[in-house]
Amino acid sequence: MFTEKERLFNVFDKKNIDRPPCICPGGMMNMVTKELMQETNVKWPEAHSDSNLTAKLARGVYSLGLFENYGVPFCMTVEAEAMGSTVDFGNIMVEPHIIEYSLKKSEEWDKLNKIDFDNSRAAVVLNAIKKLSEYKDDVPVIGNLTGPVSVATSL
Repeated sequence: MFTEKERLFNVFDKKNIDRPPCICPGGMMNMVTKELMQETNVKWPEAHSDSNLTAKLARGVYSLGLFENYGVPFCMTVEAEAMGSTVDFGNIMVEPHIIEYSLKKSEEWDKLNKIDFDNSRAAVVLNAIKKLSEYKDDVPVIGNLTGPVSVATSL
């Protein structure tokens, strides 16, 4: 019998496992539902901008038996927002989404903001990952990055 972390790492290392891991990485692939928010008493949009709430909600996905990992963030807008796009943080039923692009033309790419990992929502996610990593429960923490093409379509 493996812990969740051992099972996932064994997959990466191409070692034997007792069964496939059941993970949900975060980003657009998250298991945050209205019912989960009610159960954990952590709601959107607040959970997107507070690392304690982000960690508590991610932990709820695991503790309620939905998946075998902690996955953050809960959207695909962190990087684009940090580079200058405007985000509507949604509500309990709607994920954050871009409402104003940072670029009018792709040739303006050099005008994009550099991501400030200390004072942006990226910092919220990084702090949530740190908090989740501090639990000694052998649950894998997955920090999801949005792919370059997806980020580009949000700029």
